[in-house]
Amino acid sequence: MNGYAPIYTMIVAAFFGSLAYVMHIFRTRRETLDRLTPAQEAVNGGSRERIASIRPIISRYSEAAWLSGLALAIILFFVFKVTLLFAAGFGLTLALVLVEIEEWNYERRLQRLEMQLADAIDLMVAGLRAGSSLPSTLQNITRELRDPLRGAFEDMLGRIRLGEEPQTALQGLLARLPLDSVRLFTTALSVHWSLGGNITSTLASLGRSVRDRIEVTRRYSAMTAQARASTVAVLLVSYLIAYVMWSHDRLRFEAFFRTEVGQHLALLVIVLQAVGVYWQSRMSKIKF
Repeated sequence: MNGYAPIYTMIVAAFFGSLAYVMHIFRTRRETLDRLTPAQEAVNGGSRERIASIRPIISRYSEAAWLSGLALAIILFFVFKVTLLFAAGFGLTLALVLVEIEEWNYERRLQRLEMQLADAIDLMVAGLRAGSSLPSTLQNITRELRDPLRGAFEDMLGRIRLGEEPQTALQGLLARLPLDSVRLFTTALSVHWSLGGNITSTLASLGRSVRDRIEVTRRYSAMTAQARASTVAVLLVSYLIAYVMWSHDRLRFEAFFRTEVGQHLALLVIVLQAVGVYWQSRMSKIKF
């Protein structure tokens, strides 16, 4: 093993260097997209700075998942004296699993927001067809909404009452809720406030589109649930089998892992598990 130590060190250093580079790319991309949003192009001066400082209601914690994997690798290596490459493999597997959990939770919260937005649009259509004006309709439906959408709408209406341009306030709403459905909603209201027109039919079509998106997302999630469950089952079963083998014949099991072939094969299994988790994650995503 001593002869392979420099190679293992280079591989682990390349892994963590690549991880840091990927995190930097994701962070840079997110900041770039924030700067290129129409919200920041439509305003100037203090309004531009205010919108740029607004953070989305739903936060992401992908960095925490990668930091947890790094912490596990460090603990295994320094505390439990696990081989460096094994520690890196277990850390990578944990990080990818936590990323999957974080993305699942993030998508679930997005679907909840889109459902609230669809309900709000339906209420707006009913109020407008009853003869109410757009500002009063927005004020009335805000009382019926639940958080977190209610807080975002109250902030938007409060800024409009204080004299801010409706288009700027709508872009602030988009900054808080960076969803495609919210982008369509704010664009429709901005065009109506600028040019007028029949906003009722536009919102009715938009409401149907939002509900169709939710329906497609739910069906796709149901279709891919089996693949996600099988991935978790394979991970758990592999470690369960390893535990059973270790408990029945501990001496041979430990002797196998002391050999170079055994360590390399075990490491290959760990790396392939991490690759499988990432691959399944990419195949289970839909963009529409």
